[in-house]
Amino acid sequence: MIKAVQMNKELFLSVENKIGQLAKISKILSERGINIEALAGYIKAGTTEAQIRLTADNDSLAVDALKKNGFTNIKEKSVLVVSLENKPGALNVVTSKLAKENIGIISMYGTSCEGDCCALCRVIVDTSDNQKATVLLTP
Repeated sequence: MIKAVQMNKELFLSVENKIGQLAKISKILSERGINIEALAGYIKAGTTEAQIRLTADNDSLAVDALKKNGFTNIKEKSVLVVSLENKPGALNVVTSKLAKENIGIISMYGTSCEGDCCALCRVIVDTSDNQKATVLLTP
């Protein structure tokens, strides 16, 4: 069920929570030909701040473009990109393997499918031991 696992950079942006922020970010990246491959976002409770997590097809160009346009609060972190068959039980294969080896999940979110949408999807995972998780999950 796991088709591929690779280490990638996740960009973590802290931005002011106001209408149009994500539109601005996506415009900056798209104008430079940078594809957002995965995205998650939420409002930080009790603040006027929003958190945006994304992976892109060129993370170094994405960071540069965003910083040049005023988005300076960007952190980069290594995460796993797990390509899975898009069918029941696929996520359970990943989470069960991690649990069996006592590897904790720090964060996880899914993306749209890649290629043939009926066949594959992606899950972005940050674990307590990304190196061990990569070896464990590699098909």
